[in-house]
Amino acid sequence: MLNITPSSKNTNETKTCIVILGMHRSGSSLLTRMINLQGIPLGKSLLPPNSDNPKGFFEHKDIVRYNEDLLNNFGMTWSHPVDLPENWAKSAQAQFSRNLILEVLNKEFASQPLFAIKDPRMCRLLEMWEAIFVEFNTNPKYITIVRHPLEVASSLYDRDKINYDISYLLWLRYLLEPLAFTTPRPHTYVTYSGILQNFQMVLAKIGQDLDLNKLSGFGHNNYAISAEIDENLYRNRSSNLKSLSGSALENHVLNIYDFIQNNINDTGTINQNLQNANSWLSNISQILDPILVHFYNEISLRDEVIINHQEELLASFREIDKRDKDLSDLYNSATWRLTEPIRKLNRKLVKKFQDFNQNS
Repeated sequence: MLNITPSSKNTNETKTCIVILGMHRSGSSLLTRMINLQGIPLGKSLLPPNSDNPKGFFEHKDIVRYNEDLLNNFGMTWSHPVDLPENWAKSAQAQFSRNLILEVLNKEFASQPLFAIKDPRMCRLLEMWEAIFVEFNTNPKYITIVRHPLEVASSLYDRDKINYDISYLLWLRYLLEPLAFTTPRPHTYVTYSGILQNFQMVLAKIGQDLDLNKLSGFGHNNYAISAEIDENLYRNRSSNLKSLSGSALENHVLNIYDFIQNNINDTGTINQNLQNANSWLSNISQILDPILVHFYNEISLRDEVIINHQEELLASFREIDKRDKDLSDLYNSATWRLTEPIRKLNRKLVKKFQDFNQNS
């Protein structure tokens, strides 16, 4: 798949990075491709498409790996809706990840004055990434894409069997945690449904809010973008989903989504409302996080037991395979064939002996 990468030029000027933020399954891949088709490079080593995302993820594979590795070092994955450890961004693990990511940026974008990055995990790791941008002499400009929470939860359940309310907590964290870092920066919100309804209007909004319209060609290439939008891939539509869990949390995220959608052209108003939601999330996290951490630890312990049993089974299967091979080698050997008459005679003698005993 073509990744638009303009010719590089050496520059010592401050760089600009368009950062696409959003929860998993929120349409961020489509949005990133739209940005890429405006002539903004994403780097060369991108994740390949798969059945989950046949059009492509448009994520740099090394950046994704280092972000996920960092979460793993804290005993988490992208799907754990709990707080990161206190002062995590100053930890040795975070410093190690920063150095690895800086190597990637230097390799891919050292001579690019403008580039784009997308990995949903950045929503949770933005404190580290802000430090990376400073070190790489880069000013980030943020786009947050928001998808209807019922659609996200339904999609995650179909793909990963994630509980609906866990998905809502994830949806909240990925939306709210970046606020402290995006609010002082150029930042805009878009919705997945808005892209599907009128992507030209969404691009115009991005260009205006992030001051990108001065780029030659930005907002054009409509034919190529139209080819990327496949309505058949738009599954789990909210119009077909009245309710999933019926919980108070579900109602809460639905209200937040409605507010964002109704104020999509007013980033300041959205941010102010989300700050209130962030305070609410912080309060409930003090109660929920210990329960969730215990829950995930129990799952991890059970997974270890399952893995141990699987290894024992594999060892048994290998032993059986070895015995089968030994028997096969024996049955196909010349010795076995030569001794077949003796075995036949032995079977006849045994049979006669048994018949004699029965008749006695």
